[in-house]
Amino acid sequence: FSVLTCPWDKTAGMVAQVKHAVKAGLDGVLGTIWHHDYGKNLRNIYFTLANVMWNPEVPVPGSGYFYTHLRQVGWDMNIKDPRHGGTYYYDIPTEPFLNN
Repeated sequence: FSVLTCPWDKTAGMVAQVKHAVKAGLDGVLGTIWHHDYGKNLRNIYFTLANVMWNPEVPVPGSGYFYTHLRQVGWDMNIKDPRHGGTYYYDIPTEPFLNN
């Protein structure tokens, strides 16, 4: 049988399962979202798992890259107002930066 490991949304679990998949010679790793395709879960499941799968030994970069590219996907979907893209409150600075 073809076997994949399928971690959830915790970085430590992702790293452990990716390392196990390589060591055990499994066919790969599958990232799933189920019904948590929003906010920080979205970022962690897509972005963190993708980075961990490429190299579980390297720290995962900051989330700024993820939200920049996700906003670009919104451009392709003709989203004019970034608040309608689903991650608006995660890709802008929080207080006190808004008042500077």
